[in-house]
Amino acid sequence: MTETAALINAVATLLGAVAWPVAIFSIVALLRKQIVELIGRVENLNMGDKSIKFRQAAITGVFEAVEQLAESHELDVATETAVPIDDIMKELIEDDPRAAILTQWDRVQRALTNLATRHGVDIDLRSIHRTALVLNGAGLISNELGAALEELYKSCKYARRVNEFDLPQETVEDYVRATNDAIGALKKA
Repeated sequence: MTETAALINAVATLLGAVAWPVAIFSIVALLRKQIVELIGRVENLNMGDKSIKFRQAAITGVFEAVEQLAESHELDVATETAVPIDDIMKELIEDDPRAAILTQWDRVQRALTNLATRHGVDIDLRSIHRTALVLNGAGLISNELGAALEELYKSCKYARRVNEFDLPQETVEDYVRATNDAIGALKKA
């Protein structure tokens, strides 16, 4: 009888130990859309003495990317055939700037994939940092272009994360120009 009691006690202890994690996982699974929307509205995140401002990070990312591209030797080659902002993209920037950023980032990813495929390099686009390191290690892009790509990705992450997109139109235009320059440099590499 004591073995049965010990078994019942062990099962009860096990159920008690997993009850809270299962309950939390279930709630998160049921409310994931609402949680994602809530996180998308967060502009600032404070943890102790550290603070992150998402909107400002996205704007700063664009300007840092432009500076990195200006330092990149690939840009010298790419600017010979730099792609201006076409009328369709101008309309998209005006109508849906968030979609303009996401569309441009998709184009950057295609250019990265094409570059890697042309040179037989294996990349994983889930981490732009690792992708930049791999392409730089293969001698296909400079450190500056890699850093610019990482900065451009910050704005893309911001665009994916927020529902009320509020980057200034000029910043979105700068983003589109910078991504066009990066794409041109990737095509020439």
